[in-house]
Amino acid sequence: MAGDADAILVVDDRAQDLFAISTVLDGAGCQVVTASTGGEALRRVLERDFALILLDVHLPDIDGFEVAAMIKQRERSKHTPIIMLTAAGSDRELIYRGYSVGAVDYMAKPLDAAILRGKVAIFLDLFRKDRRIAEQAAALRTADRRERELEMAAVRLEHQRQVAEAAHAAVHARDEFLSIASHELRTPLMTLQLRLDTLAEALEREACDADTCGMLESAIRQADRLVSLVDGMLDVSRITSGRLTLQVDMFDLRDAVTEVADRFREAATRAGCALAVAAHEPIVGVWDRLRIEQILSNLLGNAIKYAPHGPVEVDAVRRGELVLVTVRDHGGGIAPEDVERVFGQFERAVTTRHLGGLGMGLYIARQIAIAHGGTIHCDSLPGQGAAFVLELPSRVPGVGLEPTLP
Repeated sequence: MAGDADAILVVDDRAQDLFAISTVLDGAGCQVVTASTGGEALRRVLERDFALILLDVHLPDIDGFEVAAMIKQRERSKHTPIIMLTAAGSDRELIYRGYSVGAVDYMAKPLDAAILRGKVAIFLDLFRKDRRIAEQAAALRTADRRERELEMAAVRLEHQRQVAEAAHAAVHARDEFLSIASHELRTPLMTLQLRLDTLAEALEREACDADTCGMLESAIRQADRLVSLVDGMLDVSRITSGRLTLQVDMFDLRDAVTEVADRFREAATRAGCALAVAAHEPIVGVWDRLRIEQILSNLLGNAIKYAPHGPVEVDAVRRGELVLVTVRDHGGGIAPEDVERVFGQFERAVTTRHLGGLGMGLYIARQIAIAHGGTIHCDSLPGQGAAFVLELPSRVPGVGLEPTLP
């Protein structure tokens, strides 16, 4: 049996004629669908498409001409060829009427089997050719649409590439600006710091009044803060451009921890923080001491700033091949969803604006740790304080110096 696309509809109210036509077309390579009334024929046309319709003129409910006219009014079936079947021979009026409602041919009963098979074969061949043409046209449309989609995708990719290049150029320009601006700002700031320190020493010898000394101390603090901000911008520029370099040497990490803690004792006292350091065993390694002290200064400064009026504990130990330095506070802690976020650029553990800063300290600290082959992570829960842990290998990877115990 052929597929639905190769079906022929035969409409006749005489069962013997339907049987005869079906028998003649057996083996013609098509499926024969039959209908005995006009209404049934219309339902069949609604259900499927046909390659050809053989339609008897005389039907019990609707005559064949009306059925043909209704079939031709439907968009999907208006091009389906219809051959009218009539027992009236060559009645010209019937023939003309058949053509007027859209029939393409007519055949007189009794039907000639050879002629019927021949005409059916012709219309089947035309139908199949039309179908192949339609399929090829659809394939061409699909290919054309695909080609347009590929062209649009190529245009989008090119646009994205241009945007990425522009963004990269903008970032590079920004980093260059930060680097140049940081260098240019640092020189006058260092001069300002020196002048302020000299002025402070002079005023101390002259025993200046309290108000003047207070204003000078404030100016010194603000100058120190400006230098710290400029140094932060300079470090970010070095990190993003891959120019962060380490000046490594062998030293005992206990000394660095103790020295940094001593520098923060006064600030801890002002904030009401009891600062305790536990680093009893030698921890000798190969690192950049200034950069390690920069990390420790950031962690201690944050602990005092964000968790005032509580103890701050610093613990340094060696565990196998790793060195761990933990700075623990007993403040409000950090929410789990924010623990990793605080290591991003321009992020803080809290959103309080008056605490100041660029929010780059932890980002820079982690990048310095990574440059040493280590990292920094935070263990914290809301209401239970925060512990920032610096993990370092015993020496910077790729450095030839080997740490040894004194």
